Amino acid sequence: MGKTTLAGHFAQRLLESDPTNRVISFRAPFDFPMVYETLRREAFSDQIEQTDLLTQVQIEPDPHRRIGLLLQALGTGQQAYTFILDNLESIQALDSLTVLPEFQESLWFIQEVAQLQFPTRKIFTGRYPLQVLDQYGVHALTDPGAPFGDVLQKMNRISSLRVLPPSTKREVYGVLGGNHRAIEWLGQTLEHDSTQPQVLLHSLENLHTPAHTAKEATQIVLSRLRENLVFDQLRKHISAEEDYLLRAGTLLRIPVTLDAFRAITQNPDHTGTCVTSLVNYTLLESSVDPATELIFYEFPPVIREFLEDPGFTS
Repeated sequence: MGKTTLAGHFAQRLLESDPTNRVISFRAPFDFPMVYETLRREAFSDQIEQTDLLTQVQIEPDPHRRIGLLLQALGTGQQAYTFILDNLESIQALDSLTVLPEFQESLWFIQEVAQLQFPTRKIFTGRYPLQVLDQYGVHALTDPGAPFGDVLQKMNRISSLRVLPPSTKREVYGVLGGNHRAIEWLGQTLEHDSTQPQVLLHSLENLHTPAHTAKEATQIVLSRLRENLVFDQLRKHISAEEDYLLRAGTLLRIPVTLDAFRAITQNPDHTGTCVTSLVNYTLLESSVDPATELIFYEFPPVIREFLEDPGFTS
């Protein structure tokens, strides 16, 4: 179970105990026009006339201050909210775990949310500690990873891993730990080449973290490097059209429908097949919008990290 899933689980449990609570989630690095619009809609969603707030927001020239006004209004109103700020590792430098200069605006927003008072609840997710949160009384909850029993159940549901001898399954766990995504990708890779497990496991075991990696991040960075290596191996088995869609799709920053993929692919007639294949490879995630019953697709943030340069010229 990933950190985003855990955050969603906590939010779901909260909603079960308090159905009136509303959950608002954002994924770093934050798209501030979208943040503003989401908060604005929420602040003025009820039927109560909020003339003073509306006037303040309309006349305020500073975009940060407008967002601050909306957060303050939501945090002090009658409605209880839970904010989820996800993917915070995307704004951190690995060598120091500090926030990168280009993401200081995202840091400002994190701090604004962190200082909201009860009954507003906040959930922050990231791979690495974010020390600035300590001053706001945010308690860190380290996820030690899934135990071997859970991972074994996962492997036994994947045909190419199910047939591995017990010693190799234990070795897979020893190398990849509870990284479910990497295990899924490993299974997909072995579907194409069942002779590869020992060679790949040897390569994964012998990876080393880059010099100057922060001590707190060493194991997490090593896990990410291993995940990247498995991703590279899996990517060798997808078609050229699927790879093009993979690279082009990571440039999209919001969930999209199949039509959006058709608009950016080289062969629109094959888009549906390519999308289905990428979903089956667990490289692309799908979800259904309950309001419209449309299927939306989105590449996980980790895919965007691995394809930081998708290979397109501007």
